[in-house]
Amino acid sequence: EMVTPALYAPVPLIRETAVWTLFKLAPEEYYCHFEKLKRDPSPQVRKAIGHLETEQKKNRLMLSLLEKVIFLKAISLFSETPEEVLAELAAALEELKIEPGQTIIKKGEPGSSLYIIIYGQVKIHDDEQTIAIMGERCVFGEWSILDPAPRYASVTTLETTYLLRLDQETFYELIDD
Repeated sequence: EMVTPALYAPVPLIRETAVWTLFKLAPEEYYCHFEKLKRDPSPQVRKAIGHLETEQKKNRLMLSLLEKVIFLKAISLFSETPEEVLAELAAALEELKIEPGQTIIKKGEPGSSLYIIIYGQVKIHDDEQTIAIMGERCVFGEWSILDPAPRYASVTTLETTYLLRLDQETFYELIDD
């Protein structure tokens, strides 16, 4: 009952956050307001609603921009980064859902993406030798966004894993901005 009035707040960021929150906590209430929300004057709010609908169909984890910023702030690599910069970064991140046993990175292939684990586990390995197991809030592939050299190891999911991916090209665009 506290979130519903925020759907009609004057600030678009508050409305967007309310949309995401209501969708996750009380989807039945969200759908009661759905037709009105689709006509929100803010393109960002309408985009969030469209994203929710698309993502629900794909059965992927969905994070709002605010949730991504909070998540990034909790990672040591980004802990000292100003929130304004994190908001730009969060908007550029792509969410991925990878099923168990899928290879994300193959040894020897050139790399160009950084990955952050939201939920799940991956195994860093060289053929059958496990180098490390990584879980929530771990980052891998970070050097490849600076140098697209061949990967020194493979990365395979151990369970259904939700990731955020930042591509090298997007990273350089953010730096230019």
